[in-house]
Amino acid sequence: MCGICGFYGMNDKVTLNKMCKALDFRGPDDHGDYTDSKISLGHRRLSIIDLRKIAKQPMHNENKDIWIAYNGEIYNFKDIKLELEKKGHKFYTNTDTEVIIHAYEEYSENCLGLFNGMFAFALWDSKKKKLFLARDRLGIKPLYYYFKDGLFIFASEIKSILQYGGVKREISLGSLNDFLAFRYVIGDNTILKDIKRLLPGHCLVLENNELKIQKYWDINFNYNNKSLEYNSGKVRELLSESVERRLISDVPLGALLSGGIDSSAIVAFMKNYTNNIKTFTIGFEGEPDNEFKYASKVAEKFETDHKEIMLKKTSLKLLPKIIYHMDEPVGDLTTIPAYSIFENAKKYVTVILMGEGSDEIMMGYEQYRIMDFSKKYSRLVPAFVKRHLIKGLAKMLPKEETAFEKLSNYLGDIEDTSLSYYSLVSVFNSFEKKLLYSKKAMDGVNDISSDYTAIAGYFKKAKNYLDQIMYYELKTWLPNDILLRCDRMTMAHSMEGRVPFLDYKLVEFSATIPSSLKLRKTTEKFVLKKAMSGILPDEIIKRKKQRFFTPIDHWFGKEFDSVARSLLTEPNFVNKNYFNKDYIEKLLDYKKRYSYKLILKHNKLLKQYYSRQIWSLMTFEIWYKIFVEGIKLGKIM
Repeated sequence: MCGICGFYGMNDKVTLNKMCKALDFRGPDDHGDYTDSKISLGHRRLSIIDLRKIAKQPMHNENKDIWIAYNGEIYNFKDIKLELEKKGHKFYTNTDTEVIIHAYEEYSENCLGLFNGMFAFALWDSKKKKLFLARDRLGIKPLYYYFKDGLFIFASEIKSILQYGGVKREISLGSLNDFLAFRYVIGDNTILKDIKRLLPGHCLVLENNELKIQKYWDINFNYNNKSLEYNSGKVRELLSESVERRLISDVPLGALLSGGIDSSAIVAFMKNYTNNIKTFTIGFEGEPDNEFKYASKVAEKFETDHKEIMLKKTSLKLLPKIIYHMDEPVGDLTTIPAYSIFENAKKYVTVILMGEGSDEIMMGYEQYRIMDFSKKYSRLVPAFVKRHLIKGLAKMLPKEETAFEKLSNYLGDIEDTSLSYYSLVSVFNSFEKKLLYSKKAMDGVNDISSDYTAIAGYFKKAKNYLDQIMYYELKTWLPNDILLRCDRMTMAHSMEGRVPFLDYKLVEFSATIPSSLKLRKTTEKFVLKKAMSGILPDEIIKRKKQRFFTPIDHWFGKEFDSVARSLLTEPNFVNKNYFNKDYIEKLLDYKKRYSYKLILKHNKLLKQYYSRQIWSLMTFEIWYKIFVEGIKLGKIM
């Protein structure tokens, strides 16, 4: 696992060194660079496989006319290497990096279809004067670029690209509009106008100063219509093979263990291949719903070396450091516990397996259950009630009572999957953003519904509404929030995170499983639970899903309120040009609202409705101070 960077169109050793330096934490074990008249490549290495210095990057072929800077793991590289050797290719290392070079020599850009793994790389073909960049199918590894006036810059993180002083740190208001709705930015845009991300499953070629981007992989929903026994057996087989592939390592390796079915399944299959398993569980100080009990049962069954990590309330002070490492503003409440568990796990392991991706491919989130229930039973509610009565009641309340407005929108739009999903998951919807934005921001956004427009196209890729949600979340939420958090929080501690549920073979197969076998009535991940029957304890399989989230209202209490007010009110508030200060002050007093007192505070998830809005604003404020204003981390809070 590494950090890569470089550029085409200038010769500037000082900038290259600065870009590499900004990625030091991603690869503390070694570093290297390559430059010629056309290209500069930089690399920071975290040694995982083949620890010898001979594996140094940027790496070249035997003729030194192809060079690569690469981040990731190709788990099937040994099989590919054998085939390439049969075709006459000669290798001087035992690395997946060199396999990519020779696969490119043999198959050009079509080599991407061979690779099973997580990767982002930049390959320079000096004969053809061609720069070839690619990102793995699911977007596990990040890759960003800047292209303007003949200058092309790329890197694993935005902070590296920003080392070139010519990049304007100008906010894209369209991206800000996305962020406020979903906690992350949709598509190939980033929060900064001039910096793009290469999408998952895409490659980029720069040749003759012309940029061409192509999709090389996608998900197709074509049900196999086979039995539950067949599908659960295939899931079990593919997941076991995926775990085995991800155990390749020359450094200590472990797993996160929550006691839920995802992480428990990974640990169970790890036991088939190794007896040396270290597992880690995190809990919140003073929070009664910690997962220690369930995790310890799984750890005991599979005889792991288990560590329990208790997160203290003082962890809120880590926010500036965490947001610096997140690199993009992502309003995800779980970044604090993620940062802390990897910080502790690094004392014991360098590679860690995680259960991320299971909820997306097995329909494990509550939005699947809510949407399914609503679709099936909304016909029992008269249209007048859905579209007019609830909306009318909402309009009788103060306009700040936006939770009721959103509920009426959800019920009124239930026949349109993309619209109702937007109402269900958006942090700030269009109505709320009209209250939040300053006049300047409203004028700059142009189309306040552009956040919905950005997601609507994803819902046309499947016929079944549950599959539509799955496609959207695999293409957006997963890479731009979940996997971004995994990458940034592991790399902040020079660790490599691996996600067995996102082996592309398992993902492709999951798209052939009928949705009725994933979500059966109110039982999520039904086919996975069937697959793990007899392997995991019944208590784990039948356990009600407990989403991992930060209990912000209970856990932070007055400290959260104090920090939020300090950041979002004058004189410290720097984003008053974007936001209505009066509305934010009212939002900070959300516990006085009728919607909170009467309904929201009585449900563990709903009570975060307004606090996660505040969290998103705090995240953007801190991110802006670091990456736009250039304020030092120690002076922000």
